[in-house]
Amino acid sequence: MSSLLCDFIIHNTPIIESSDNSYVDAVWHYENDTLIPWIFSKSKSHNFIRQLLSGITNHHRLHVTKSFGVADNALSAICHTISPDSELFSSDNRKKRYFRRLLLTCRRNGGVFLEAEQMIRNFAQKSRQISGLFTGDADEEKWYFKGPSYEGDINDFQRDELDVLFRKDLGRGLNDIFIKVDLSPTRGLDTWIEYKGYLHSGAPVDITVFPPHRLRMMKIDMFPFRVLSCGLKFIPFTKSYRRTIDYYLNRVSMDLMKEETSRKWLKSLLPNIFPMKIPQPLPGLCSKHILVSSSDGIQIDNEIPDPKLVVGAAAMAFNHNIIFPDYSRRSVVSCQKVPYLSRASAHVQLTESESQALAHLITAAATGSQHHKINASMKLGLNEKSYNRLVSGKWGLFPPITKFSPSILAATESFCSLVAFARDSKAPKEVFEPLARTISKKVKEDVSSSVINYIDDMVRIRTK
Repeated sequence: MSSLLCDFIIHNTPIIESSDNSYVDAVWHYENDTLIPWIFSKSKSHNFIRQLLSGITNHHRLHVTKSFGVADNALSAICHTISPDSELFSSDNRKKRYFRRLLLTCRRNGGVFLEAEQMIRNFAQKSRQISGLFTGDADEEKWYFKGPSYEGDINDFQRDELDVLFRKDLGRGLNDIFIKVDLSPTRGLDTWIEYKGYLHSGAPVDITVFPPHRLRMMKIDMFPFRVLSCGLKFIPFTKSYRRTIDYYLNRVSMDLMKEETSRKWLKSLLPNIFPMKIPQPLPGLCSKHILVSSSDGIQIDNEIPDPKLVVGAAAMAFNHNIIFPDYSRRSVVSCQKVPYLSRASAHVQLTESESQALAHLITAAATGSQHHKINASMKLGLNEKSYNRLVSGKWGLFPPITKFSPSILAATESFCSLVAFARDSKAPKEVFEPLARTISKKVKEDVSSSVINYIDDMVRIRTK
């Protein structure tokens, strides 16, 4: 009970900086009898044993905090029934604590768990019950909206290691390929590290590096999920859940070889129609640890890209049947308002039938049309209850990540992420017109006005 009380106090702190530090971590692990393994664990260590301990403590903390979240919700519901005037046990505060547990746990775990944090944030944007927590203006709610850092610690990887890595993977050192490498990283995501460099020809390039010890840590963190996915193959009636686990693995795992293939494929498929720059890999300069891409000499800034990104996303989803689940700064960066795609490998390819069904789904949600509802439900395999939960956003504490197919998951997360992007960029209502026209063409009915109003409502939403 003391460990639950400790967890409750930590996650009822209004300002995230108060509990987002190692001192509070030590208290939490002490109360949960994992202090010794936690002390000796280090995810960015070059030592396998310390990374293995980190993987064990990461998963222990994830599952314990999820369990505490469920227990907190149940006990708070009872307390709220007894004392309905107590704000501490109110429904909104229960949701805050539950999602804060998940977000803070993913952030403290680091590595690929930061991708999981972004994934949770994206899904939570859609829920009408909790989206207000992301858009509240009160100071005590800013901790919830604050995203993860995009400037990860890079002290675990030095210049001499970078040169050795190039020689090992590509057979050439830095001086053999580049006339200059700026060793001040442009980005650090706890997984990949990005540098600027210049070839001997003077051409600027982006150098993406996945240090071997970070790649190993990712594999350690993903190992339990891969074992679960394999085990579910032998258990009847778990196909849907296994597909969800596989989607999660594809969504959060980082792979530079897959990134190279995805960028080349997307560039050939989407010339001049997608208002997002896709850095192209240079021949012979890619391995599982290194990816060198062409660059326009861009300097990443902290600006939000042009809202017209929404137009390109619509064209990609409904004209080319490709879904990008995430449009946050973890996947898209800005240079003077021009969006640059920094991670392409998380995309999901839809069938034509799924693309049409998703257009009908958005139309049904926007218009309330029974015809479009039936059309979408049949093609996507949704029953009445699943359809209503998906469209209404009434997900309670648990986003529907175990209820739907990977294509719906990707499309839902993409839509949620675009809503958040439109909100951050203060996109005018008119920016949704091309999307609405594309959907109208797909469903063969003019529903532009309803779709525009529906999406604009999601963008402007506050707690209801």
